[in-house]
Amino acid sequence: MSKISNWFRLDAAAEARHADNPHAPLRAEQRRDALPLLTLAFGWGFLVTGLFVGSSLGTGLAFHDLVRNAMWGNLINFVVGALVGYMGYQTACNSGLLYRLTYGNAGAFLPVLFLAALTIGWQGIVVGAFGLTWAGSFDSPYFIPIALFAGVLYTMTTYFGVKGLERVAVPSTVVLALVGVYAGWFNVDRAGGWEAFLALSESSAKQQPLTDVQAINIVIGSWIVGGVVMAEYTRFARSAWVAIAIPFVVLVVTQIFLQIIGAMGGIVSGNFDFSAYLRTAG
Repeated sequence: MSKISNWFRLDAAAEARHADNPHAPLRAEQRRDALPLLTLAFGWGFLVTGLFVGSSLGTGLAFHDLVRNAMWGNLINFVVGALVGYMGYQTACNSGLLYRLTYGNAGAFLPVLFLAALTIGWQGIVVGAFGLTWAGSFDSPYFIPIALFAGVLYTMTTYFGVKGLERVAVPSTVVLALVGVYAGWFNVDRAGGWEAFLALSESSAKQQPLTDVQAINIVIGSWIVGGVVMAEYTRFARSAWVAIAIPFVVLVVTQIFLQIIGAMGGIVSGNFDFSAYLRTAG
């Protein structure tokens, strides 16, 4: 059998020894410590979708309304993520195994297909945003190669599993948090202070006014897939509080942080294309 054939061949024994065996519930020794899981959660939540949403909200809501609606939308996603995540923690099963437990082998086919379609669309947005950020335009000849590179990069992380992700998550979380704080300070300073920033926000909100329902729906739609697949991460938790903290960090803390940063950049720069105002900040 060729090396290529071996690559795609399922080795059940090897998978069972792996740190994140997808074919069976995790054993006790395969569970992970709290700190790496929570830093991984922060890194997972730090996707450009938060900047997209913040930009969208910033065009139609004053800043205080934006924060309120972002909180409501993210809390709704958190409720979904916490419920799914607790199931993953209790059973040590991922989404596919939970569907099989609930619906049987044949019945799990439909929700798995549905979840696959949602996840492909969600990741398509992410790799497209990656390509837009680095290429600067959808029309750039570099856009498709960069987006394809991002897709391959994200897909390859599954080969290394949770251990590899944890090694990346800890240092990247520190960097991302510092960059985000700097971005917030940069935008408020550029606006001329907090009062001047709020005045700009009131003016920007008149461009394309949003209702509260529209704003909350935008927030929910941006990350509901993350809530639905929360068991993929929480099944590694060793205690219930970590299983609940993971979706809270992903769906509330990180998302509100990014949405606020995304809105700030658009409000101050006057351009709600996040890749454009990121370039103005270097």
